[in-house]
Amino acid sequence: MKRIASVKIGILAFGFLLSGFTTHASAAVTFTFCSDRVVAPGDSTSGFAGTIYGAAGVLRMTVQQSGPFTLQNLGGSWNNISIGGLQGIPGPNSNLGYNGIVPASAIPGQKIVLTFRIYDILGRLIGQGSTRIIVGGRASGWEQVWQANGSAGVNAYGGLWPGDFDGDGAEEIMAVDTRSGANRWMTMFHYDNNDWQWGWSNYGNPNAGNGIYDYRARFLVGDFDGDNQDEMLGVGPDWITMFHYDNNDWQWGWSNYGNPNVGNGIYDFRHNLLVGNFDDDPADELLGVGPDWITMFHFDNNDWQWGWSNYGDHNAGDGIYPYRYDLKSGDLDGDGKDEVIGLSSWATVFDFDNNDWHWGWSSYGGNSLGGWTYPLASTDRALIGDVDYVDGMAELILIQSGANGSWATTFDFSGNQPNWNWSNYANPPFIGDWPVSSRTASGAAYLLVKAVAGEPAYLIAREAFCASWEMKMYRIEYPNSDY
Repeated sequence: MKRIASVKIGILAFGFLLSGFTTHASAAVTFTFCSDRVVAPGDSTSGFAGTIYGAAGVLRMTVQQSGPFTLQNLGGSWNNISIGGLQGIPGPNSNLGYNGIVPASAIPGQKIVLTFRIYDILGRLIGQGSTRIIVGGRASGWEQVWQANGSAGVNAYGGLWPGDFDGDGAEEIMAVDTRSGANRWMTMFHYDNNDWQWGWSNYGNPNAGNGIYDYRARFLVGDFDGDNQDEMLGVGPDWITMFHYDNNDWQWGWSNYGNPNVGNGIYDFRHNLLVGNFDDDPADELLGVGPDWITMFHFDNNDWQWGWSNYGDHNAGDGIYPYRYDLKSGDLDGDGKDEVIGLSSWATVFDFDNNDWHWGWSSYGGNSLGGWTYPLASTDRALIGDVDYVDGMAELILIQSGANGSWATTFDFSGNQPNWNWSNYANPPFIGDWPVSSRTASGAAYLLVKAVAGEPAYLIAREAFCASWEMKMYRIEYPNSDY
């Protein structure tokens, strides 16, 4: 959906017209690479790498490589012209490609950097940019069950919201086109015959689905009315509206109709709401976090009702307040209710019992969360979901991100303690065949989705790649064992 890793270098003034592109002292050559490539040892890599903006005229491009191995037969093209000597390059935009072979001796996880440089007719450097080749590999424990092909499926959408919207026991994905401009698509995908299949769609019509598109920037998904079918609570700047999927379309349910006083104060917490089934009834609640107040809301009698609250007392709820902006929910102990884990300066699990929050496990300020360095790094990804069959408990999944990421680990809270479960041990640095090391500036995104009824959650991994997303889905290899 977006291009990444742009490098702008000032271009020296030519003062004359170059093939329809006028250069100025303030002009720039911009390299925009789609994504780093992952290539298995012994395999070749070739194809579209990115775009150069503002490059035109009689110019020369070179490509050099650096790293622990050498890409064999390295070559490249610039607007389908082999790079190397001085040549006339049309503009203003130029497609950039490269090719080569990763040696069979390369070690999974190793990376090399390809650096492209542009020189003018006088030999002056006027722009450069880099991309990476990552040696592919595979860490045991997860198997790939699906990957995106082309750019017309679920991977073409920037916003993904999983939920069991039709009540069949499997989660669908509501996909939202987040690009600016005239793209107004929302499409619901369901996993069938080993692929994500197209279901309901607004086909680019923002009025379809009874106005659900207007809330595209933010949804909260949960079974708020306890009917075993997830709703989508759309949160806008003023309006908050709940939609449910019925009769093959999205139906308008509860709404505050832009009135901040409707919903017993839920509007005041609209910027920070956590979904979870915290109490003993079958419906999900919302835990609203404000600057001072923390309040739990449940949907009853066709309106949001006020439940537990700290009433502005920072000491209420057994000290949950200091964690208020770093909360995640999931059934960590397998009792059928969701707990909350706060991942702030301390890591602490809170249980909701007897109409109050109670302190469970805590790191007590230690520097380890079950063996993972704590506090978490800003690039660490944290997810909670049940990814195995054996214990009925949700696991905590921690994945490093960033260019130097390598570790991925899951934890069970059996015995009310975080126990190291599966890990790639950083060698090789993969989840299945997905490289943990981020290949784009924004890094990889992960989400869990129960794509198949009766099975544990699957892990979806994706990163931006040109006009869509590189996207794969994994499940644990042995779902009847605790790794």
